[in-house]
This record gives sequence, C-alpha cells and structure tokens, in this order.
Amino acid sequence: MTLIVAPAGFGKTQLLASWIETHADLATAWVSLDPGDGDPRRFWTYVAHAVDRVRSGMARPALARLTTPGVPVEEAIDELMNGIATFAGTLVIAVDDLHHFAGTGAAVSLPYALDHLPPPARMVATTRSDPVIRLGRLRSLGAVVDIRADELVFTAPEARALIVDEMGIRLADDELDLLVERTEGWPAGLSLAGLWLTELDDPGTSVRSFSGDHRQVADYLVEEVLDALDDETRGFLVQLSIFDRFSGPLCDAVLEAQGSRERLEALAQSNLFVISLDRRGGWYRFHQLFRDLLALEFSREDEASVRRLHERAAAWFVEHDMPEEGLEHTAATGEPEAVARLLGQQYLGLIRSSRVDLFLRWLDWLPKEVMTENPMLAAAGVLAVTISGQPTDERAARFLQLAQAGAPTKPPAVKRRVAIAADGARAVELATDVGECVESGRRAVELALEGDDELVAGVQSILAYALYVQGADDEAAAVANAALERPEAPERPHAVIYALACRALVEAERGQIHGAEADARRAMELARRLGLAAVTAAGLARVAMGQVLLALGDVPGAERNLERAETLRRASRPTLHHIHALLLLAQARVASGHLQVASAELEMAREELIAFGDAGRLAELAERVTQSLADALATTTRPVETPTAAELQVLRLLPTDLTLRQIGDELYLSHNTVKTHSRNLYRKLGAANRQEAVRRAAEVGLLTSGTTASPVSGVGRASPA
Repeated sequence: MTLIVAPAGFGKTQLLASWIETHADLATAWVSLDPGDGDPRRFWTYVAHAVDRVRSGMARPALARLTTPGVPVEEAIDELMNGIATFAGTLVIAVDDLHHFAGTGAAVSLPYALDHLPPPARMVATTRSDPVIRLGRLRSLGAVVDIRADELVFTAPEARALIVDEMGIRLADDELDLLVERTEGWPAGLSLAGLWLTELDDPGTSVRSFSGDHRQVADYLVEEVLDALDDETRGFLVQLSIFDRFSGPLCDAVLEAQGSRERLEALAQSNLFVISLDRRGGWYRFHQLFRDLLALEFSREDEASVRRLHERAAAWFVEHDMPEEGLEHTAATGEPEAVARLLGQQYLGLIRSSRVDLFLRWLDWLPKEVMTENPMLAAAGVLAVTISGQPTDERAARFLQLAQAGAPTKPPAVKRRVAIAADGARAVELATDVGECVESGRRAVELALEGDDELVAGVQSILAYALYVQGADDEAAAVANAALERPEAPERPHAVIYALACRALVEAERGQIHGAEADARRAMELARRLGLAAVTAAGLARVAMGQVLLALGDVPGAERNLERAETLRRASRPTLHHIHALLLLAQARVASGHLQVASAELEMAREELIAFGDAGRLAELAERVTQSLADALATTTRPVETPTAAELQVLRLLPTDLTLRQIGDELYLSHNTVKTHSRNLYRKLGAANRQEAVRRAAEVGLLTSGTTASPVSGVGRASPA
C-alpha cells in the first residue's frame, strides 16, 4: 500500500492521477470517497464496482456477497481478492480521500484486504490524515510506503514551471521566491494565486501585497477568483455546493437547467477547482477549499430555495437507485417526517440488498416522536437488527417500544405487524424460559397466517427451533416442514436455512443420522452459496452440522463447526441458543481430549443456564456433558490451572491484534475487567506477557487451531472452518 498523506490543497489527487496516466501498463480501479462513505459495505461496494469495470465479471461474486443481507464484509473481500487473483496484469486500486473511510469498519476490513491482496496488485490512497487502520504489521514487513506533505510542496523551479511557463504570468525571480515563501510552496495556494494574477496588470506588485497563513491566503485568493466570475457561472457553482459529487444530468434536474454536462467539462478544463472523478467525465467534485467558500455563499440563500434544491436532489437520487444520497438530501430539508416517508418506501429494498446498516443508521437519526408515528418502520427496525446478525439487544428493544407506542391508533395491518415483530423477537432471541418463547412463537405464527404472508415462513422456522429446545420434537418437525412448504419460502433463504437446520436436529435426536446430515449440509450449502455464512440462521446450521458430525465420529469437523456456531450465536446476555452451542462444543472438546477448554465452556454454559427456570432439553444435555467430562478427567491430569469461563473468552481474543480495550468492547466487559482476566491468565499459564501466554495456551490445548489461525481476522470473528 502507498499512502499519499497531506492536508487539503497539496495536489494528492493530481499526483495520483498523473502517475496513473504515465503508467499505461497499469489497470486502475479508481474510487473517490465522500464524507458519507464511512460504512465498510458501501466502501467495498464502490471498490468492487471499480474492479469490475477493469474486467467485467471479475468482482461479480463479491458484489453478490455485498448485496446479500447478513454477509460479513470479510467474505465479500475474500471473493474480491479471488477475482483479482485471476487478473493477468498489474491492478492498482486507487482510493481518493481515504480519510472519509474511518472507524471500526475501516480499522478491520482494510488491513484484512491488504493481507489478502494478491500480487502484483496494490493499493494507492490519498488521505488528509493518517487513516485509523492497523498497519503496524504491514509496515514491519515493508509493505507500506508513505508520501508526505514535505515531499509535495513546490520548490521555486517547480513554481516557475507552473506560474511563468504554464500560465504565462510575468514575475521576476525575487517576486516568484516571495510567492513561494508566502504560500510555503502550498500547491493549492500557488494555483489560486496563478488564477488571481492572470487577471492583473501588475502581478509583481500584487504578490507583495498579501500575507498570512495557509487558510488566510486560501480565503483571500478564492474570494478573488470567485469575484472574477460572471453572475451566471457564480450562481451555478454556488448551488452545486450542496453536493459531495455531481453530474450533468443531476445538475440539469436539480437546477432545472440544460447543458450542465458541457459546462462542467469546460470548468474542469479551465482548472476552476472542478475535479473530474472519472475518465469519462461523468461525475465531478469541487476542490474542498473552493466548496467551503461556495457553501458559505449558499448559506445566504433563502430557506425556501434551499429546500427546493434538496427536494429535487433527493427525488433524482431515489429515481436513480441511490437511496443513500436521497436520504441525505431529504434530511437536509429539515423535515424528519419526509425522511421517514422515504425510508418507508425504501426499507425493504435496503434490507434485502444488504444495506441494513444504512437503514438502521437512519432509524437512529429519526426523532422519537417520528418513529412512534411510523410503527411499521420501527417494527422493520426490529427485523433489520435480527437480519444484520447483531444481537437483538437494547437497539431492537428501543425500536419495539416505539412501535408498540405508536401502533394502537393505526390500522389493523400495522397493529398486526408490530405484534408479530414483538412476539417473533422474543421467540428468536430465546432469552426467557423456553415455554414463554414457544408461546410467543405460536402467537407470531397465528398473527402472520391471518394476513401477513411476507413473515409466515420466517416466524414458523423460529417457532420450530423453540419447540425443539422445549423437547417437542414431533411438532418442531411439523412446523419446520410447514415453513419449507410455504410458497414464499424460495425467496426467504434465512427461513429455509433455519427450518432445515431445525429439522436436522430433530432427525439427529431420532437417530436418523443420514437424513439429518442431508438437511444440515443443504442448510450449510445454501448459506455458503448465498453468502449468508455469518447470519443467525447459519449459526443454527452449524449447530446441526456439529451434532451430526459428532454422531458420525468426525470429532475435528464437529469441533470446527461448533466453534464457529458458538461465535455466531453469542449474545450480550444469556440465551438458550448460545447455551445450546456451548454445550455441544464442550461435548466435542471432551471427545477431542481438549478437557480444560471443555471445562471452561461447560462452566460458561452452566452460568448462563442459571438465568432460566425452564431450559427445556438443554438442562439434561448439560448433565450429560458434565458426566462425560468428569469421566474423562478421572483418567487425565493437566499441569495448568483451568481458566474461568470469562478468562477463556479473553484468552480466545489474545492471538488477535485487538487491544485489551477493544477486547473489552467485543465481550461487553470493562477495560479494567479485561486487564484483571489477562493477569490471571498469565499467572495460570506461567507466562510473562501476552505473546508467551498465547504460545503456552496453544501448547496445552486451551487454544485450538480455529482460534489462532489468523492474527488479523476481524473483530470477534473466528477463522472460518
């Protein structure tokens, strides 16, 4: 990776573009980021589209993953890297303005991609500040190169080439030296100065008349350039300041004008701080300094004119299937109700195209009273949290509370949808006694069958698993079959995976191992093919496959699947589905001889079981695992004191590059608690530091291959089996 790091106006974009132009042997996938492009899925969708333009089809599998709800970004990156590996030439992924890609998603997914980037591909990025990504290991390998601001400032000869030779401005050597000194070689300042001096009769005298820091110079020079424009051009540019990027058709529609494309091309060619974002001249943006001044001018416009522009912009973006920008401009009108209406029209498309995070972010933005007035939207938020693979935590509870508050005054269909969301959420979370969860699942199914066909298969599959945990195998199988036979089932992959996995569990309990194996493998294959390997339903498929493989004697295979299942079923509070995964995993550990790990995982499961008065068949399963572990320990001794369940959770994340504070965030623990667990682990393992503790834990079997395979594998993600 090459990073071009410098503040605004140092010519980073121009440097990257000119380097590409002079290397005709390179194939380039160019991505320009805007302030709203911090979401990892959105970022990698842009990258994948850019790669696919290099050779059609190369990124198609990655794009399929990115548009499938619940698929981890890392899986899409894997597909993208597989596609790039088939390219015969040298591919450069060029990312302009990487500083807009920030936060946890950037910190995890970008190093992951760089770790897997096949040679001879490379990434080159411009950024105003050092990106918030963990590049220490890559730097130690010599895989990162930095170009900094001190290498981009103009020298006096370079300034002469620009001002005198290129722009034809007559300046004496001392005047040119003064200009370089006043701008400190800042490329944007010199470019602005050139535009300003071109219009003056005595440029040398004017050079001596201004001084100040970069920002003062920029403000002065940009104002001089803007004042020199005719009123029509100035008005055109000022109105475009509402956009992060713009195109001719967009400008025609929003400004109710004609010929915007040609005008933009002319402005870009005149170097008036309009920058082309692609070689075809389709999209443009302003230099940031210029846009800041234009935005200041625009702020003086009357509110009604501003609102009309944003309304037209929102309509254009929605019409062209760009809902993110549509929502941003709708929000800029200052009417949250309009945002809610647009979300109401778009949420199904956003959820089904894997833009769940975008939908949830806008739900979080909406005021409480607007959410209450739109209970269908709040109920959809509960569904979105579930599909996104996140625990149905406080966020879902808040959405549900708002939906229930607004439902009483709404039509029957809305009341029914909110009630289904409430009962379905309780049933799928399995965070209360299993009998209560079964009753919630029954109510959800009954309500859906009354007239909400879209949700029937989903809630039936949820009820089927709750019935299995309760021990009602016959009814569980019947309900799972009903879900699979629904006419809408082929379009509900989450429901199909869940129902197949539940049926496999029932068949395994009945000793019908070959039928169970067929259903479990079918569920796993469907999840793999559709890129759903990290959703809640895939976790249940892994549980079923683990139980089947244990019955077939494939202990390593069972252990790998159940390790992954435990990770996928993990939640912020005790749940029966997590306990189920833990108990089966402990059973597999006993079979494989990893007795200390089995002991810790069994302890964790038993601690969570305390929260339940009725855990169905899981209480009996816990007793069976306890007995099998006791039998194994009776004939085996270990030299290391067994970590507690909480300490084992911390131990699993020590091989990653997460800090202790980040480990705490991942496990819902305070920083001090993680430090205490770490010290206890070092003592029990006889280790002096983190690295030694990891090595010692692996030696004694406390860390398996599935938890140590990749030091940079994403927050909280075990390596795929």
